Amino acid sequence: MSFLRKQYLTCTTLPFYTASNSSILKKALKLPPNPSLSQLSSTFSLSPKKVPKNPSISSLLKPLPAPKSSYLTSELTHAGSYVSFPWLGMLYLESLNIYELHYEEFIKDITVNIKKVYGRNVGLYEVGAGSGSLGCGIKNLNKPWLKVRCSDDNSWGLSSNPLVERLNVEQALEGLDHDVTNVVIVSWMPQGVDWTKYFRRKNVEGYILIGEYWDGCCGDNWETWGNPDFKTFKDDGEEIKPYEKDGYEAFKIEMDQVSRYCTVNDRRTGTWFFKKKKEG
Repeated sequence: MSFLRKQYLTCTTLPFYTASNSSILKKALKLPPNPSLSQLSSTFSLSPKKVPKNPSISSLLKPLPAPKSSYLTSELTHAGSYVSFPWLGMLYLESLNIYELHYEEFIKDITVNIKKVYGRNVGLYEVGAGSGSLGCGIKNLNKPWLKVRCSDDNSWGLSSNPLVERLNVEQALEGLDHDVTNVVIVSWMPQGVDWTKYFRRKNVEGYILIGEYWDGCCGDNWETWGNPDFKTFKDDGEEIKPYEKDGYEAFKIEMDQVSRYCTVNDRRTGTWFFKKKKEG
């Protein structure tokens, strides 16, 4: 799915917009790793009515949807609102090899939600951090109740940030601090790969997954999300979602997000908080 969308962008739309909007893209590529909504608005010359309001923090935790849902909704997503036309925004993210834009207000929102869900003494570990824009953006808020570490094995060659430790997922989890509430965060886990089983084996208090979900291209749709339509032969008789079997529950927290592949008609990204169930 991800490959086909990338091919469509590369072969049809991107060449046209690269030529017709090169000055806008040059300006966009100079934006900081966590641009604000106002910076995005200025860069893409948006009219005031197109600038989304500061995202509100939702206090409602929504359970993982039932399998029968399609998850292709018609709700407006801000990937189509930040730019004059959605394709230019996608091209901006494509040029930086970014799947999710961790803009300033999103960084602040997710940090508030981490505190709400996991408490005041959190050790946050970003794995598969790439350039580190997510974890370092959170770290730069300098919250006294939150310790942040970022890691990536650089197998995709995306990280030159010295604050991102060169560790794979399992190596990063060896460094957990047991004096804090350990939480792992991942933005756009690679397709067909499930890292969450490592998190649960380490008995972390929770983990946060950002990106496509349920039937998308982030993680393994059965092992990560528990979508029964994607069970393999060896899992055919299994009825309980893997994370539920390990004693975790999942909630979706609504926040305004910007994904490389979002359009106004296709909501393809979300933020899910997984937390250990209380015993009894």
